[in-house]
Amino acid sequence: MPPKKMRDERCGPARIKWWRLKEKEESVTSRMKLPLVTTIDETWENATRAITEVARSELGTTKPGRLKIDRQTWLWTDEVKIEVHEKKRLYHVFLGDKTVDNWRQYLIAKKAAKKTVAATKAAHYDNISKQLDANDGGERLIYRLARSRQRQTEDVEKFYGVNDEHGQLITDRKKATKRWCDYFEKISTEEFSHPPIPQLPPTCGPIQPITVEETMAALKRMKPGKATGPDDVAAELWKSRHWNSAEWLAAFFNKVVEEKKTPVDWQRSTTIPIWKRKGNPADCANYRPIRLLSHSMKIFERIIDRRIRDIIRVSTNQCGFVADCGTTDAIHAARLLIEKHCEKQKPLHLAILDLEKAFDRVPHEAIWYALRWHGVPESSNGSGSSMPTQGVESKRPRRPAPWTLLYEDDVMLASEQQEDLQRQTQAWSERLARFGLRLNVKKTEYMTTNLDELSTIQVDGNDLR
Repeated sequence: MPPKKMRDERCGPARIKWWRLKEKEESVTSRMKLPLVTTIDETWENATRAITEVARSELGTTKPGRLKIDRQTWLWTDEVKIEVHEKKRLYHVFLGDKTVDNWRQYLIAKKAAKKTVAATKAAHYDNISKQLDANDGGERLIYRLARSRQRQTEDVEKFYGVNDEHGQLITDRKKATKRWCDYFEKISTEEFSHPPIPQLPPTCGPIQPITVEETMAALKRMKPGKATGPDDVAAELWKSRHWNSAEWLAAFFNKVVEEKKTPVDWQRSTTIPIWKRKGNPADCANYRPIRLLSHSMKIFERIIDRRIRDIIRVSTNQCGFVADCGTTDAIHAARLLIEKHCEKQKPLHLAILDLEKAFDRVPHEAIWYALRWHGVPESSNGSGSSMPTQGVESKRPRRPAPWTLLYEDDVMLASEQQEDLQRQTQAWSERLARFGLRLNVKKTEYMTTNLDELSTIQVDGNDLR
């Protein structure tokens, strides 16, 4: 008999069940009373308090650490219960008097019970199919079912041990949490050594107020069903049509731009380490940090993102974060390039460049340099402090907002001459080093269509694989 599973320790606060908002959307929004926009911190604190109090009372909260077991209670309907009890009764009658007539009655009851169970199962699965086809909540249900099936095949549901900086395993929960905080803070605050980044004069000029139309457009681009940040306020509430939230948000966002200050909740995040399913699960480097941010801050960022995209001109070679273009186009172009050279029996040399800790260690100065080089306007003093920043687990803001993605993380270089590819790759490495970025030599790869070519290229004296 397997050991009894103990309830997991509570690892966080109770969260609001925002997925129930569709059922009680009108009753929730009718009770919402947003405060007048005065100061940033006071206004946001009062707004989040009013929202969470109403949402908790109407939608309920989760129970952290509670182990969910699917006991299939939906199968035990009143009709199934009657048929199964009748089958059991006739079976005991047959055991008391083993006649042919009693056996025949038991078989009839058994067949009827199986038929009722099958009909109940079919109705349940038909209902699930309709929910999966629905536009609201169907995708969420798919992932929920997939996760529940995956957990049933895993021997270890959670792994709490983690190695310290010396490689020693830590099993104590508090020490492991401290280790994760130190690790994420280290990779998010350290920068590679680099020469001074050149300074450009800021683009001065008045900042246009954020309009209600811009806010509504940003709300439409927010995806539903996403995990909330530390403030536990979901974007679905702001997107509701039963109240005019865009007008209040626009006024609050303009206050943020005016005071060049963001709420404290916007500067916090909850970091979830996700194992990459390769390497030692006790090594912090084999985890991908996923940060849960405030949805309200994301709405503000989408407004700024749209304004920046109207100003900058992204290179036609970039396929990521560009409308009507994706990595599939780049993969297709690379395949065509290789196939054409193989068809003509011409050599082709490729280098797939990967940046080391690209999104964690990019210097702030490099981001402001890129924004100013593209002519993005700032406030009159040129400090850019009105633009929000997001932090690591500590309260100190560090990493820039996601809309400052003005560089590529994965690059492919191609040339018909190995020496030319060597020069291009080295030039990329030197150019990146000037702005505090570094190529990951372990993940940067070299490929060629020339089967007789046994040598490889080098980056800073290191051979690529």
